[in-house]
Amino acid sequence: MSDIRRVASALASYADDHDDLYPGGDYASLEETLDEYLAELPEKDMWGHPYAYVVSTDSKRFRLISGGADGNFEWDSRRIAGAPNENVRFRERLEDDLIFADGAFVQLPIQAKSKE
Repeated sequence: MSDIRRVASALASYADDHDDLYPGGDYASLEETLDEYLAELPEKDMWGHPYAYVVSTDSKRFRLISGGADGNFEWDSRRIAGAPNENVRFRERLEDDLIFADGAFVQLPIQAKSKE
């Protein structure tokens, strides 16, 4: 989660400098694009699987995704739809994707849920 937050912070800084637009391309292309905002782009999640990045066609919204413990992306994880700042979904299985969209996590493992 901390790696995703660091990349998201770099994306926010990039957007601040580029008329609130996020860079296009895939996750690997972010290494060069974000080099002045992030010392090192994390290549893989804690399970050793690559991250995914998608940006909307208007470049105003994005998603950073970890495929979870199994490394398989769910069919809708890369789909940018609905209103920004969706409610957080907590999943029971570590195989489910972790999704950060438009400034906040929208899907996390239940273990990340606050104990409040």
